[in-house]
Formats: sequence, structure tokens, C-alpha cells
Amino acid sequence: MELDLLERFEAHLRLQDDLSDNTVRAYGGDLRQYFRYLEAHSTGPVRAERHDVVGFLGSLRQAGTTASTRKLSAMRRCAILPRS
Repeated sequence: MELDLLERFEAHLRLQDDLSDNTVRAYGGDLRQYFRYLEAHSTGPVRAERHDVVGFLGSLRQAGTTASTRKLSAMRRCAILPRS
């Protein structure tokens, strides 16, 4: 499921948003990191709730990660994809 969602997300960024390969890879990496976090907390992107997002962003802050704004952008962009 997550792989299909990630592939659709990356295709959308390339085709609809016309983003560069580097940007698509960066957003894809951000989502992979988020999906791993969700998996470690026994949920997934379709079932994730607000507290999951807050927990993920908190874990980034604790780790000293500075790219949390881009990661949140990737999560938002993925959330608005039409479900098939």
C-alpha cells in the first residue's frame, strides 16, 4: 500500500507539478521517513491521525532535523492525492 502511494505521489509531482528529479527524490525520501515512523508506531499513512503527524514532527525536532518544513509539505501534498 505505502509503495503504491509513494509511486503515485512521485508520478504526480513529475507529471502534474513538473518538479525536478532532485525535488521529487527529496519529497519521496521525506515520505519514506514518515512511513517508517508510522510503521514503527503500528499505523500507516491511510490510518494516520493528527497525533501521528505531531509525533513525527516532534521526533524530527528531537533529532535536530532542520528540514521538517519540507517534510510537512510532502506529507500535505501526499494527503491530497485522490485515492484509487
